[in-house]
Amino acid sequence: MTKPSILLMTFIAVIASLQCHAQKFFFGPSVKAGISQIIFVKTDTIPDHSISNRLNFSLQAGAYAEYKFANRFGAGLELLYWWQNGKLKDDFSYADALGNSITQNDVYKAHVSYLSVPVYFQYYMKDVSLLLGAQSGFEFSETGNLTSTTTTNGAATNTTESDIDLNFENFDIGIKAGVLYKVADNIVAGLEYYNGRVNLSKNNDLPFSSRNQYFYGSLRYNIIRGKRDVIYYN
Repeated sequence: MTKPSILLMTFIAVIASLQCHAQKFFFGPSVKAGISQIIFVKTDTIPDHSISNRLNFSLQAGAYAEYKFANRFGAGLELLYWWQNGKLKDDFSYADALGNSITQNDVYKAHVSYLSVPVYFQYYMKDVSLLLGAQSGFEFSETGNLTSTTTTNGAATNTTESDIDLNFENFDIGIKAGVLYKVADNIVAGLEYYNGRVNLSKNNDLPFSSRNQYFYGSLRYNIIRGKRDVIYYN
């Protein structure tokens, strides 16, 4: 066999192998947005001291890769930049030595960004697939703000605003679940839920524990156009 024939056969074999894997492996950009919370839970035992969480808008953007290793099973991996926001209203009421009714209202705001890496298994059902796995996050930046208002006998007497050091944990991990729907050959939409399991506040002096949570809508673009039918329908 001549050298050109060997090279040609090798080239054909490589192309055939790539085609085979292209029908099982696909990747592309991913964008997600939705509502999120940094869930704060009171840890002190002071009477008349209550906190309430607020929903916030949050965003993720990056890329994903997915591989189908069996007829109905596959695995996925993502690399995402995650903007996470949290807001907490903290109320504390008491009476001073003169019998005045004092209410201290503190509003904490947190802005945290992560480099997150979700890893999950998928189960395929025609043009729908279910995913379940874990997500780890490595903190990229954080800022905190505190607005305090003191009310005496029903009248606001003093308001201060300051930046605070949240001193959050720089690593987060939790459970991720979702459902994906094939909109077109190269477009997939989905709904995803994440529940963080790390107490982000365990090393600060604030009177609460905290953890991440979000509920997102997602949109993926499959770069290997036209191959997704093979994945979802066989």
